[in-house]
Amino acid sequence: MKKCKNLSIVLYGFAILSLVYTCYILFNSYSSFTSYYATSNYEFSALFQYVAASGFQPLMTTVILYALARFAEIVMELFPHPAVETIQEIEETNIVETQEETQA
Repeated sequence: MKKCKNLSIVLYGFAILSLVYTCYILFNSYSSFTSYYATSNYEFSALFQYVAASGFQPLMTTVILYALARFAEIVMELFPHPAVETIQEIEETNIVETQEETQA
């Protein structure tokens, strides 16, 4: 259970880092876009495509990492491991039963 929880935490961490990187790339693309648009005769649509294309891959990486983290949580909920308290209760029950058998 801890491994799955740790896995989802790590994936969420990477998703956040990837989101920060995506914002950085989009900001740099936008600054390049504004300087090109102001100094040249490029069409707006071509420059907009440049900004969208440069940010697409990091954005999709962020989405995939987030989806994997959610998938890990869903799998953990579907296949729960027995709680520590349940295991301790079973062990205590076994101890009590063996004590009763030895006394009888």
